[in-house]
Parts: sequence; C-alpha cells; structure tokens
Amino acid sequence: MLYYHIDRRGSLQPNTTLNAESGMSEHGIQYWGDVHVEDFKVFKSYVIEHLFEEVRLAEFPMKPSRFASFFACTKDTIRPWIDFFGTTFPIYEVCSPVPALKADSALLNAFWYYPDGCWFDPGQARKQARLYWSGKNILDLLEGQPVPKNISPRWEYLLAFPVQVLRRADPSEFQ
Repeated sequence: MLYYHIDRRGSLQPNTTLNAESGMSEHGIQYWGDVHVEDFKVFKSYVIEHLFEEVRLAEFPMKPSRFASFFACTKDTIRPWIDFFGTTFPIYEVCSPVPALKADSALLNAFWYYPDGCWFDPGQARKQARLYWSGKNILDLLEGQPVPKNISPRWEYLLAFPVQVLRRADPSEFQ
C-alpha cells in the first residue's frame, strides 16, 4: 500500500530506503531521552509519548512502538495533516513491506485548553492511549467526556522499517 509523509525535517530523498537507527526512529530518538522543561510544548509531547508507550507495553505489546515507527498517512487521510502543518513542507510517497497500524493522532492531545486554563488528567490520558492503540478515534472519547467539541480524527499510520521513499508528490494530488 502507498502512504504519504509530510517531510517537516526536509530530510527525505526519492528512491532511498530508511532504516531505524539502533531500533529507534527519529521520532523515538527525539522523545526517548531527557527533556528540557524550558519548552512546555516539548515537555507535553514527552509526557504523552511516554504515557502512550507505557500503555502500549502493558496492554498492547504486539502493537508497534511510536518510538520505532515512521509516520505517514494515506491519500484519503492526508487533508487534515496538510491543514495542520500547512503547505510549505514537501510530501513524499512511501511504502513499507509490513502492514501499518492505523491510529488517530488526535487522541495524543491529552492536555486540554479551556478559557480558565490547561487541564491534564493522567487517567484520562491513559484512556485516550487505550483508544489510540485499539484503533478507535477521538469521537469515541467525546461521548460523555469533558473535551473540546471542535476536534476531529487525524489518522496516522505507523510504518515499520525499512521504509522506501518512492517519489516527491505534487501537492495538487491532494486537492
């Protein structure tokens, strides 16, 4: 199956093969080690990544780790990502020899912002992680939960390495 990756790092080249270094993806390397608390956005991501990995190891050990995966989307699921990141980054068509896990990355938003401040509940975040690893989406969480109603699913696929970078896609393909 063909997937698409928005290359925010500008590191991909057509006709190349990507492998995980020491069993970890660039994403895993970024979030596995120490975190500098001066940047709250990075700190939030660090907390969420580790909490989701803890839930995966405890309850979904056969699912691929986010720390060892390459993230992509399909032609049908790319629009929310383009809207999220904008149109300044190149998009590459990629493939992996192993079936990918489809998960809703909107569930990674476990720090909720309201007019009276930021809210984080580790129990709620674990529930979101369980939904993520189960293939459910953010709308399953919205039923009876105190989360903002303007959030919709943003599907991602966790690809196993090696990942082949096939070609740079033209943005007009996703209109």
